[in-house]
Amino acid sequence: MAKEQEKKEKMKLEEFITQAINEIISGISNSQIFAKTKGAVVNPQVTKTKEAVNR
Repeated sequence: MAKEQEKKEKMKLEEFITQAINEIISGISNSQIFAKTKGAVVNPQVTKTKEAVNR
């Protein structure tokens, strides 16, 4: 019973994290669109180094 409850709680945490990150991404996307109209940049693209690509 305890393991079943732990699994349910874990899934709830996974769902929470997924939803939170999805909302953050949507917020950033919306902010980028708005910022563009004002000549600003939100979260500019970062050039990847070879070390980062090979991870």
